[in-house]
Amino acid sequence: MTLTTHSVAGALISQVFISTPYVGLPLAFVSHFALDAIPHWDYKLHSLSKDENNPKALIFAKDKRFIRDLFFIGLDFSLGLVLPVIIFYILGWSFSIWILIGMGLGMVPDFFQFVYSHFRNPILGVLQSFHVWIHTNMRLKNHLVGISSQFVIICLMVVFAYFLKLN
Repeated sequence: MTLTTHSVAGALISQVFISTPYVGLPLAFVSHFALDAIPHWDYKLHSLSKDENNPKALIFAKDKRFIRDLFFIGLDFSLGLVLPVIIFYILGWSFSIWILIGMGLGMVPDFFQFVYSHFRNPILGVLQSFHVWIHTNMRLKNHLVGISSQFVIICLMVVFAYFLKLN
């Protein structure tokens, strides 16, 4: 899934559980893994390769491809910050620090992958092993279908959160 989808999920979960952030925030974090288990499309990171000596590790090339990838990751991250604000504005929901934290928790497992690939911290290694294990191997290849499916997932999450907030 894209960072945008993970961010929207974290924001919506945090909103649904706004009165109990000790429930909502861990669920926002866990939502990342639940979404990654669903067959989906990801934009290709051209500077990324697998470490043949460590199947749970990633290697990032330090060249023009990395700069290009950072641009697309930054664009995705920025959309992940803006889209929940727009959704909340349209729905008339207030935006709080808990929502912002939920957005971050929805995205942070992908950042931990990057950190693990550079520092090989054993604690992050356990999380990385889980992330690799739960992440689906079924990928949507078609860009239009892939982007559309994430749009549909976001819409379904918004509708679901909206109806949960009504009750």
